[in-house]
Amino acid sequence: MSRKYPLFLILIFIALSGQELLAQQNVFLPMHASRIRAVGIAGAYQAVYDDLAALSYNPASYSVYRDAKDFRITFFLTPAAPMIIYRNPDRFYARPARQGEKNFAAIFSLFKAINFTYKDLDFGFVFGEPIFSTQELLQAKQALHLNHVYNNHYHTAALHLRLAEQVSLGVSLYLNYFEPEHGQRDWALSASYGVILQPNDYLRVGVSLFSAAAKLPRNYEFIDQKYNDALGLGLAVQAPWRMQFSFDVRNLTVNQDVVGERLLAGVEQQILGHIAVRAGLQYHTNDQHFAQTFGLGLLNLSRFRGDRDQFKHTEYAVNYALVRKKLFEELYFIHAFSLQVRI
Repeated sequence: MSRKYPLFLILIFIALSGQELLAQQNVFLPMHASRIRAVGIAGAYQAVYDDLAALSYNPASYSVYRDAKDFRITFFLTPAAPMIIYRNPDRFYARPARQGEKNFAAIFSLFKAINFTYKDLDFGFVFGEPIFSTQELLQAKQALHLNHVYNNHYHTAALHLRLAEQVSLGVSLYLNYFEPEHGQRDWALSASYGVILQPNDYLRVGVSLFSAAAKLPRNYEFIDQKYNDALGLGLAVQAPWRMQFSFDVRNLTVNQDVVGERLLAGVEQQILGHIAVRAGLQYHTNDQHFAQTFGLGLLNLSRFRGDRDQFKHTEYAVNYALVRKKLFEELYFIHAFSLQVRI
């Protein structure tokens, strides 16, 4: 094995370890999610530069172009979503689709996000990001689906400002749609605020605060490891050989409803320019619970773009993530896929 990629087999082992490999339940997250890279590194994302996924964790780490632009509009597309909705509109709406709803949802789902860049300011909107609902997930046995996303998703409006090379600020406002256990679809607001400090090219520190309305179900704790009215602190280290390590501590404030910090660690290794291998660990201090994650990124679109159009981070068109964790005393393998391009 090449010395250039010393962690490749170690990453696979960390993510897939365990003697219960053949006895797990396999379930699948909705495909329309933009944060699959984050899932693959255990959600340790407070200080990791990214585009749409960053807005769900620390909006200060939201970054689009590497170099400042006078003005630029960028669209993010999810080409597979329209086909999935068109073929199964009743599953998307969790009820029989009315006349015209199938076509409207299929067309709208193609447009994942739009971003406006002006010099060091980014203003973006993300549409239809799925909420990872525990109840719906345990019934999701189909690999490529958008089941019940109409009743469990959120839209994001975000503002990111780079004050200097070393400091960035960000804020995200979320409009959440959810379905209570008994009742019609409801909505609630939530928000994230964050700051990124980058003392040099190899080190970043991120801090964010997430705040949600009391009536919003706590599905954001399940996969994303976000906690209401609690601070998240993260560290990202860019190592040699195109390797990045990230470390997060979540739920740092005293929260009467959620006891104990969450410790998250992730690593991403780029290989041959078009492959990224990811792995991570989650540890809950209150119940000594571990979860392992694994991820892949394929087809780095940055390799096909001119110098003036380069993102500040890698841009993989296809992403896959796997979470291995116990739910209700049973082992689950939770799979997630995404396909996303930008124009």
